[in-house]
Order: sequence, then C-alpha cells, then structure tokens
Amino acid sequence: MCMIKGLDSASATSVVGAMKTLAENIGVMIICTIHQPSLEVFSEFSHVTLLSHGRMVYSGKRCNIMQYFQSKGYSFPLNTNPADHVLKITNSEFTSSENLDNLFNMWNKHRDVEVELPHLGF
Repeated sequence: MCMIKGLDSASATSVVGAMKTLAENIGVMIICTIHQPSLEVFSEFSHVTLLSHGRMVYSGKRCNIMQYFQSKGYSFPLNTNPADHVLKITNSEFTSSENLDNLFNMWNKHRDVEVELPHLGF
C-alpha cells in the first residue's frame, strides 16, 4: 500500500498517469481514494465509486457519471469539473439529508435494474 498526500495538481496528474500506465501494462487494478480531483486527474480514471456517509451513490465508468446524474435530474453547469459538481451534489454540507436519501434510493434502484438485466436476456 502506498499513501501519497498533499500533491499539487500537476504532481497529482503525473502520479495518476503513472498508476494508469502501470495498471494497463501489468494488468492490475489500482484502487485509490482522492479528494477534489482536478479535471485532468479525474479524466485518467476508468471507473469511479462515489460514497456519501459510507453509502454508495454511484459506481461505474467515469465516462458515464454525468449521464447518470443528468438522467436523475441533476444538471451540470458548462465549464464545470464533473468531479467537483458531483461532490457538491453528494456532500452533506451542501445538500439536505432528504436529497442524500433520494440519491441512495436512486442508486439502489439503478443497481437492481443493472443486476437484473442480464437475467432478462438484454
């Protein structure tokens, strides 16, 4: 396990890029936690799992995160880092507990549909 803390944006981008290259070259999964990633860092991730209060709000391809939240009624302002905006949507300091409960419920319904679809032959 490796812990890297307090990197500036350019250094974080370099480290995440190196981790991505390593994962691709040797075929391993690298799991990391990151707070407030820059757009460049966020763009390097293939998959994202987003938790709020230890409960899952989203887990899937990074490239689908905006589409998922938009389909649930959350718009993304132009020229906004999707990671910053999603953190704002899911952070209890910026949203109500009712909204968080709604996000948890939406994810659970979405996840249940995703799990059931292969059994339906789609």
